[in-house]
Amino acid sequence: MKDLNYYLNLPYTISVKKLGDEEYFAQYLDIVKRFLKSNNFLLKIKLL
Repeated sequence: MKDLNYYLNLPYTISVKKLGDEEYFAQYLDIVKRFLKSNNFLLKIKLL
C-alpha cells in the first residue's frame, strides 16, 4: 500500500492512503482544488 502525498504551496502536507479505488483520488483532488480556488498554488503528486 502506497502513500499519496499532495504537496500544495502551503505550510502543511495532505496525505491519503491508497485504498485501491483510483476514482477516490480523482474526487479527492477535485475537492482540494475547489477548496483552494486559487490560480497560484503548486500541486505536486509524489508516489512513495
